[in-house]
Amino acid sequence: MLHLNYVNLAEPRGPLGLLLDMSSARKEMKEITLIVKYSVKKGMVNDFLTALKNEGFPQIVQNENGCIKYDYFVPSFGKSNEVLLIEKWQSEKLQKEHLNTPHMQKMKTFKDRFVENTTVEIFK
Repeated sequence: MLHLNYVNLAEPRGPLGLLLDMSSARKEMKEITLIVKYSVKKGMVNDFLTALKNEGFPQIVQNENGCIKYDYFVPSFGKSNEVLLIEKWQSEKLQKEHLNTPHMQKMKTFKDRFVENTTVEIFK
């Protein structure tokens, strides 16, 4: 009788096929999602979105190491002065590194012209 052993290729294995303990690495690489709500000054939503586009957002961020999702949304009903950003990153560490990139530093210089308040919800 022939017995087949199946190997889960998704599980990390060492050179001898032994299952590796990656629990600490998985904790470090735990995905993080942020919902950022911008309360934009009256009548300035389009100006804010144009400024973002002119600076290369969201594409420049979507190309960053660790970025899974980075998309802006404008509600079709409800608050007309709100812009929503949904970010998803491979890890909290990579998301924090993103905050120190030159384009994010530049965003800080123009965001205050358009935005009254920013709230961030973090989901781990």
